[in-house]
Amino acid sequence: MGFLNNLFGAKQNKQVQACDRANTTNASKISNADCEFLKYLNNKQLDNHIRESRFKEVLGDIEKRVQYYIKQGIIRVAGFEDVIPHMTIKDLKALLDEHNIKIKSSIKKADLAKFVFQNIPKDHFMKIVKDKNWFVLTERGGQIVDAYFENKEKEREALINALYVLLGRGEIEKAERTVASLEIKQVFPRGLNWDFSKVDQRCIDRVREIYKLDYSDLNNTPEFINDLKDEVVLCELLGQNNERVYDRLKMRTTEEINCPTLEKYLSKQPEGRMLKSLGNRVEDMTFVYSHTKYFEASNNVELRKLIQSINSGMGDGIEILNTKVGCTVCNSGKLKFSKKALDKVPKLPRHYGCRCIYVLTFKDVK
Repeated sequence: MGFLNNLFGAKQNKQVQACDRANTTNASKISNADCEFLKYLNNKQLDNHIRESRFKEVLGDIEKRVQYYIKQGIIRVAGFEDVIPHMTIKDLKALLDEHNIKIKSSIKKADLAKFVFQNIPKDHFMKIVKDKNWFVLTERGGQIVDAYFENKEKEREALINALYVLLGRGEIEKAERTVASLEIKQVFPRGLNWDFSKVDQRCIDRVREIYKLDYSDLNNTPEFINDLKDEVVLCELLGQNNERVYDRLKMRTTEEINCPTLEKYLSKQPEGRMLKSLGNRVEDMTFVYSHTKYFEASNNVELRKLIQSINSGMGDGIEILNTKVGCTVCNSGKLKFSKKALDKVPKLPRHYGCRCIYVLTFKDVK
């Protein structure tokens, strides 16, 4: 909304300059948690959802923290020019209705916002902004937050480079611990209540399994296959979606995935196409293939552990849990297996893109 910049430009520049003059804060006094919260709060309304968010656990009273940011010139109360782009057409028309101002029903949002500004009393604007309780970063605040996230990204890149070295040496346990050491330092480590101080043995087992799997359906060079394995492993170690495999492979090699059986499958099975949009054939094939290999490794590890549990007296059998997303071809066939029929449990995944998993049953299965 360029017209707002012109209308409010001089006023906003004065606000920014005032905030910068008031800012005598040493950036080191702003913690990592502050930076995470500031990015989250920027251009948002401070409502009860934010006040009671997970940031409260690490920052304490959110209202007091916000007042501290304002005092230090890191954020400022938003002006109408900041708030209006985030208002809906319904909100803008409601303002006109309050003042009995009529306007044609079909109008673009930019034109509507301009009309509202030109026809609503200025003192009413100030009330709107105050009621919205909206905040934006100052120029200085933006610099502090940007510097934090740039450094965070550099740490992540350094971690990935270190993992390539460790995986190349076969030091899987050390790779898992290296990831954990970085996660522990995060304001909000990934996972729900995950204890990164403890070795994740299942992660290590899945990584080993990924390297052991058969990749003979690929018509690719050994170098490409090794790179692909590394990238699937990285997604496991970092807790990332397999979409990242394609992105990183592009940086490592010009070779593309070549899997005739997968290409044939994707051309016939609608559930395969549902896994990702087919805007880029190579990208889609890389995603579906790496996704399948991850599930194969995970299910191999899980099946062994479930059988061990059953043999030790825990559980009565194994069930194949169909996720109903991307696995419509798995609806047929036997899904439950008793303790006596464990040797008949089929290997998962049963097709490219299959998301079915094994679960333990605790009642008699026929």
